[in-house]
This record gives sequence, C-alpha cells and structure tokens, in this order.
Amino acid sequence: MAIRTAALASLLELLVGCTRSASDDQLRGWLDETRRENDARRGKAVASATSSWTLSVRGNIAGGEVNYAWSNLTAMANTRLTTTNPGYTANVNAALDYRGIKMSDILEASGAREVRGPGGSEVTVIAADGFMHTLPIADVRRFPMLLALEENGVPLVKNTGGPLLEIVPHTSHPETKALYPEGGAYYVTHLIVGTEPVALEVGQRALHATELDAIPERTVEGKAGFRFRWPSTPVKIHGPRLSDVLAAASVVVHEGDRVLVKRKPRTETAEREVTTLLGADVLGCDIIIGLRYGDAHALLPAGLGGPAVLAFAPSCADATRGQTWPMFVESVVVVPAGAAAKDGGP
Repeated sequence: MAIRTAALASLLELLVGCTRSASDDQLRGWLDETRRENDARRGKAVASATSSWTLSVRGNIAGGEVNYAWSNLTAMANTRLTTTNPGYTANVNAALDYRGIKMSDILEASGAREVRGPGGSEVTVIAADGFMHTLPIADVRRFPMLLALEENGVPLVKNTGGPLLEIVPHTSHPETKALYPEGGAYYVTHLIVGTEPVALEVGQRALHATELDAIPERTVEGKAGFRFRWPSTPVKIHGPRLSDVLAAASVVVHEGDRVLVKRKPRTETAEREVTTLLGADVLGCDIIIGLRYGDAHALLPAGLGGPAVLAFAPSCADATRGQTWPMFVESVVVVPAGAAAKDGGP
C-alpha cells in the first residue's frame, strides 16, 4: 500500500521512539490519503488498459463483424452476477459480485444466428494471451454467462483477468461446474459465432474459398503444432501450399525474402501475431494453408482455429524455428531481402 512521504516520515518518527503520539484524526487522515492515492493509481491503470480495448464479434452475425469500443461495453454492462470463480485463487469458495454484459445480450445485439456448417452452433471465445475455448450457443443463451468489467465494485485489470473477464455462473447454475470447471477466459478480445468465411489477404488481393479451392491441394500428416484444441495424436490437414497461394495472388517470393504470416490479433505484442518464414523454406517445403482436416475432409471450424491455419509437413519442421503454428490465419506478406518489415513483423 502506497503512503505519501510526509505520512511515512511521521510513522517512522513514532516507530523509532519519539514520545509524540499520532492522534486518531491523524491516523484516519493518513489512511484516507493512502486510499485516495491507491484509487487514483488504479484509475490510471484501468484507463490505460481500456483506452484502446475492443471486443470484436465476428462470423455468423449481421454484417459479419461488429467491434464494440470500451465506451459501448461500459454502457451495456448492466448485469450483476454473484458467484464463485475458480480463477480467484485467493479463495475459490468466495462469493464474488461481478458487473458486466451477458454474452447472450452481446450475441443478440450483434445479430448472431446458428447455421449449418463448421461450428455453426458454437461461439468461440478468444483471449489476448492466445487462450481460446468454444461453447455451444445454446449454453450461452441458457446460462447467464458474463463478460465482466468489475469484481466486487473494483474494475478488473490485467492481474485480475481484465479488463474483460468471462464469468461462468457456477453458484446460480451448479450444472455449469461440470460443464466448465475451469471457469471462463481472461482478457477476452473476440467472440466468433460459428466460423468466419475464408478471406485470406495475400499481397494486394483477398483470396476467398473459391480461389483457394482452385489451387492444387496437399496433405500434411503428423503431430500438429497448435497450442489449443488439436489432438496429440497425428492428424491430417489439407490445403494448398503457401508458395502456390502466393503465386495465385501474383506475389513473387525469392529464397532470401521473408514471408510474414499474420494471424488474428490476440496479444499485446504485435510481433507475437506474426509467424516469420524464410522464402527458401516456403519455396522448398510443404508449408500449407490448411482449410480442411481429417479423413472426412471437414472444413476447419473456429474451435480449431479455422477457417484457415498454417501447417508444416514433418520434413519442414525446422522452418517454424520454435514458433507455434498459427491458427486464424488472415494475411500473408512478403518482405524482400534487406527491406524492413512493417505491421509488427520482425
């Protein structure tokens, strides 16, 4: 707890043996001053964290995408929920009072709908630290799932899972403990309703499903290098080679170039949103834009990072150089040898 210099000096004077005693009014004054300073610091931290924070809702919604600024989210946060939270490690049994927005209200405001197709009855929650999980839309509508802004009247900040924290109503709906024992996601940035249509930006062009399906397909089989949801056993991922995708967009790549594959923004550090490959690896290896998976050739749902991922043949494993395979791939940029990268690329 922060204490002003003058107050600290007075306390030290008492502690080292000075005979003057602080009055009750003085002690109350120092405590009030400390609280005001802490409140001011907390307010600055919240303002800094939320100044550019948005919630992006995409997929099967009206218009395909809606972005809610923090001012919009604050205005919509009119729901209170008292529940335990397994993420509150100070006391997992504590009843905490949350204020926020019902996820079902966000879906309704965004014109969300269930459709046939990959993940068509699901909503995928994506967080700024890369965490993701998928819920049935029916559960979001059945249970008062909350995107919380405050906990016990205090704005949520990064070290408490904020500024936007997914809360599962374990107390009012005990059945959710079995369904979602780990609780909700911290630092929520995206809700994907169903799965977005493919729209891969390559150079100056956007390639959609029709153009990508026209490119010869390759299959990568082996252990997937994704962080979430994929099985640990070997899988098949199908799609065109990255080099062929670049050629289809009339983008030339040379061995000394760098190829920047950007995924959906999900981190506070722009560089972590980019996978950097060498042109020589792109030209010489089976590095593919994965659009389907498994023996059934199923389209990739958002719950597996779809509609587009980047996958590497086992013989090209060194091309990742320790980088996690990216899901939610959205664009590919070629940086000529010797040129400086832009848009967060290394």
